[in-house]
Amino acid sequence: MPICSVRRFQSKLELKLWHSRCMKEINLTSYEVILLHITASDEEEKRQKTICVKSGYSKREVLSEEIHYIESNGRKVVLHLQQENLEYYDKIGQLEQVLKPDFFRIHKGYLVNMRYVSDYDRTEVFMKNKDNLLISKYRYQDFVKAYQDYKEFHANNL
Repeated sequence: MPICSVRRFQSKLELKLWHSRCMKEINLTSYEVILLHITASDEEEKRQKTICVKSGYSKREVLSEEIHYIESNGRKVVLHLQQENLEYYDKIGQLEQVLKPDFFRIHKGYLVNMRYVSDYDRTEVFMKNKDNLLISKYRYQDFVKAYQDYKEFHANNL
């Protein structure tokens, strides 16, 4: 009996992770069809995600890949970049929605770029820039899964 699955994906990362899991679970000789549908176009995936930082009368575009992590500081957020920190008015929850799946909210006050995570334990995430960030005990399991998925995806696409 053929297996047919129709599912909508938000990104190519989500599609590829789902596809790799299916290939592990399904006996490849027994299935006939897997139908995949992805909502994001190739052009959308090729464009870099950018954050528009407005401070006073100045405006600056920051590529998401330049951000190591984002820290919430009251009504402001601080973008921690390689050479500088940018502070401006924004909500970390809105940035989280824009920057998924490459970023993960480890704590109510921190949103980390998975690219710059060097290691983690039950209480902290260690960043490549030598910063240590507290991780919420309630978000630890989700972080571990998201980080493993991120690493698996990037290992398969090298």
